[in-house]
Amino acid sequence: MLQRRQSLYLLLALVATILCLGLSLGTIEPRGMGVDTVVYNIGLHGPLKAVYPEWPLFAVLLLTCPLNIAAVFLFHRRKLQVKLCWTCIVLCVVWYAYFLHVVFHEFNAEGTFHFAWTVCLPLVAVIFYLLARGGIRKDEKLLRAADRIR
Repeated sequence: MLQRRQSLYLLLALVATILCLGLSLGTIEPRGMGVDTVVYNIGLHGPLKAVYPEWPLFAVLLLTCPLNIAAVFLFHRRKLQVKLCWTCIVLCVVWYAYFLHVVFHEFNAEGTFHFAWTVCLPLVAVIFYLLARGGIRKDEKLLRAADRIR
């Protein structure tokens, strides 16, 4: 299971997702004087009160974790693995869409938002999902060719 390249890609995507869940996404610098507010997936930490529903950012990334783990352990069902990879990719894109909506519509009204490096981690996870999907499809093609030879 873990000797397959795509399983390692899936595990690296899981690590990137978990890191993004736990680390801060950036800070909001208020207009004028004040203390910066730190933005996490689960909410805000600082003097600024939440002006948006906080749970979707956390829930979308949290949903990708069990799907990713299921994809690692379903190595005998390659077609389902490919579908789970696509589902995780779509969830990461939904996370980015909602995050950018919140940044440009909600946070700009409160002050200036400064991105942290952790915002790139879902993109890194998407790249690992695409690499894993390619490996899974390559395995499926190899098995079809072996069945055809028999």
